[in-house]
Amino acid sequence: MDAKKTELGVAPVESPRPGSLLDTDNKPVVNELVEKYGQTQRGLKPRHVQLMAIGGSIGTALWVGIGGYLSQAGPLSLLLGYTFWGIFFIWPTYLCVAEMMAYLPVRGSIFELASRFVEPAVGFSLGWTYFFGTCMLVCVEYSAVAAVAEYWDSTSNPAVWIAVSMVICIFLNVVAVKWYGEAEFILAITKVLLILLVLITIITMAGGNPKGDTYGFRNWKDGAMHEYYAKGPAGKFLS
Repeated sequence: MDAKKTELGVAPVESPRPGSLLDTDNKPVVNELVEKYGQTQRGLKPRHVQLMAIGGSIGTALWVGIGGYLSQAGPLSLLLGYTFWGIFFIWPTYLCVAEMMAYLPVRGSIFELASRFVEPAVGFSLGWTYFFGTCMLVCVEYSAVAAVAEYWDSTSNPAVWIAVSMVICIFLNVVAVKWYGEAEFILAITKVLLILLVLITIITMAGGNPKGDTYGFRNWKDGAMHEYYAKGPAGKFLS
């Protein structure tokens, strides 16, 4: 196993240098360095990190973008699309990443793995692609804020809501990390509660209400799959 990891470029674990912060046997030197240069402090608690991971998996498209796809493709097409994409693309991808990280736990995430297992150029390209995609995601998030705010206030300029959201985000990123963690914690809990609300709504739509009315499936008889790009069954498949 060690020989295999050496071939992949993983350096063996070495003893800390004398006098370094990892050298716990030389405490006077360590204390002197800490007093002179300071040290980083862990401001995020486990509950912050856990809720950030859970909340990060619940994207904006689940609340904002899904409405347009639902009206355009139909409920059955939307359900099949999410199911197909999740089972055949998202799930295998995460399984592969988890297996590689368990076998080779190195810093650098998927970019480092792509460089080691495929080609350094692939890791380089993947890193810049991820950076570009993240920048575009920020723009999408701000646009979603403006779209939601426009539903309640159609008279104000969308730029106002975008500017307000930008100021709040920048403020939370420049203050102490514990306040950023608390904000993420509260927002993630809100997402989880909304997911529970959606599940309760699905139960009531499926007939779990006092009247036993399955009102959630009224449009599935004739409009479960809409035509898109073409007419007939091919258009329903493309939706």
